[in-house]
Amino acid sequence: MHSLQEIVIDHDELEALRLADILKKSHEEAAEKMKISRATFGRIISQARQKTSDSILNGKAIRINEEREEYSKLSGAGYCNGCGRGWKSKLNNGG
Repeated sequence: MHSLQEIVIDHDELEALRLADILKKSHEEAAEKMKISRATFGRIISQARQKTSDSILNGKAIRINEEREEYSKLSGAGYCNGCGRGWKSKLNNGG
């Protein structure tokens, strides 16, 4: 594994994959759980799926970003009411 190129998936992307693809939530439901707009959820899930597909189809390792940040609604953070996870989205512009 150490010789494979890595794809890094952030916590918000992982949570989007869990809600949409594992729990089968609609974009609207998942966005509500993550406390972000549906459009922001759409961007996050699209990026997560692209990274996942790239890693599978091109033989790249997937690494979950373990960087922890302070979570604050004012800084574009989210919190999942269902599982209690929090994250700070790079794609969330306040909505």
